[in-house]
Amino acid sequence: MGGGAEYRIRIGRWRDHNREHQHTLEEWSVKAREAGLTATADAMTRAADLLGRSVDELDIALQNLD
Repeated sequence: MGGGAEYRIRIGRWRDHNREHQHTLEEWSVKAREAGLTATADAMTRAADLLGRSVDELDIALQNLD
């Protein structure tokens, strides 16, 4: 794979993609909770939290390219 620029582009895209999924899961977990699907909403919230942690790690990966 190419130099740092290639990594920066790919990691940035992955981070943004994960953030989009995180926000979507957060929105739908609220809807699931409103529908009385508590266990489903809880699992979706945990999944959103994990995606948030992955975004944090990808931010660190980007910082380490500097």
